[in-house]
Amino acid sequence: RFEASLHKHVWEISRKYSRASSANNHLVGEAAGVFVACAYFNHWRGAKRWRDDAFAILAREIDLQSYADGGGREQAIGYQLFVLQFFLCAGLVARATGRDFPEAFWSRIERMCDFVFAMIEGGDHLPMFGDADDGQVIDLGGAPGDPRPLLAVAAVLFSRPEYARVGRGGAEAVYWMCGATGPGRLEALADKDVARRLSSRAFADSGQYLLQAGE
Repeated sequence: RFEASLHKHVWEISRKYSRASSANNHLVGEAAGVFVACAYFNHWRGAKRWRDDAFAILAREIDLQSYADGGGREQAIGYQLFVLQFFLCAGLVARATGRDFPEAFWSRIERMCDFVFAMIEGGDHLPMFGDADDGQVIDLGGAPGDPRPLLAVAAVLFSRPEYARVGRGGAEAVYWMCGATGPGRLEALADKDVARRLSSRAFADSGQYLLQAGE
């Protein structure tokens, strides 16, 4: 009964993707859900077509929903974390099932993570701007709106020591998203001695300017 219900949900979503003013995190979430469901239940009638359509939407929307500097086009840090989780989950499922997204897809995810990292590097909390509803795709620890578990996963995926130091407490997220060897890789990255000086940053494409300084 569960699978039959899920099949009907995916069928309904795939024929009524959000448009116009809702073609933002709504559309990304719909496409990610359809993609993941069809990757798992690949025996469904229509699954291949629905999965291919969702794949194309996600590959297109990652550029349409973000700027080249990594900032989100919704101009809301909460929704940036939300869509990042959708893109990341879909990307990892694609890799696990033998049909990865293009390199440009992963490069844009990394740039979006760069933006989030810059916003929390100098303090304990993200600056809250824009709309937010504390939505989470998967709860892997951390309070709603806390980017550290996400940055921990990104640290392992992109071999980024600076992400690892900020996200060091996100070992559980890394375990579930990157496998049993993930937490050890996270710790190894966090232990790397990489000099980094806190400085002001300009994200001119998205209109965000971060004023900060420190050793």
